[in-house]
Amino acid sequence: MKGYEAYGKVGKTYAKMKDENFRQKATDFYVSIQITGTPDDCLQKIEDLHRLTGVGHLVTEFSFGGLPHAQAETSMRLFADRVLPTLQRDPAFGGKVVRKLPARSTRAAGSEDVFAPA
Repeated sequence: MKGYEAYGKVGKTYAKMKDENFRQKATDFYVSIQITGTPDDCLQKIEDLHRLTGVGHLVTEFSFGGLPHAQAETSMRLFADRVLPTLQRDPAFGGKVVRKLPARSTRAAGSEDVFAPA
C-alpha cells in the first residue's frame, strides 16, 4: 500500500535476524552506538554521533534493568557534572567554548569514574 513501503523493508531486515552472523553484526553495531564509559569516552561517542548524524538532541537513560537506584543516580550526577557542561559550551552543540572537561567530579566515595548507559 502506498505510504507503507518502509514496513516491507523492516520485515526483510527482521527476517535476516535468523542468520547468526547478521544478528551478531546488528548486536555489535547496537552496542557500539551506546554512550557508556568515562566522561571523556562519552564525550567522544557523542561527538562521533554528532559528526555522523548531525544529532542536536540527546535523550539519556540512566536507570535500566536491575540497576540499583544509587548507581543510576551516581551516573546521572556524573553526566551532569562532567559531560553536560562540555556539551553546553561546545560550538558543535550551540555553545561558545571548545571542548574542555570540568575539573571537579561528583563521584561518590568508593565509586568508579565510569557510568553506563547514557
